[in-house]
Amino acid sequence: MREDTSSIITCSLTLLTTVFIGLKFCEVISWSWWWVLCPIWGGLVAFLVLTVIALVWIDKITGTD
Repeated sequence: MREDTSSIITCSLTLLTTVFIGLKFCEVISWSWWWVLCPIWGGLVAFLVLTVIALVWIDKITGTD
């Protein structure tokens, strides 16, 4: 991923998280804090899932038992 693309994604997730927190504090939304902070932990979960898939795929290709 290019540096520009990753910084755009990071800025977008930060902005989205900030908007969600503002809406939560202003009582516009009544979501749980898990959903409000989803842009932060959602990216981490996606990264971990993709890493596990890649490791399993590499293991399958190399034929390691």
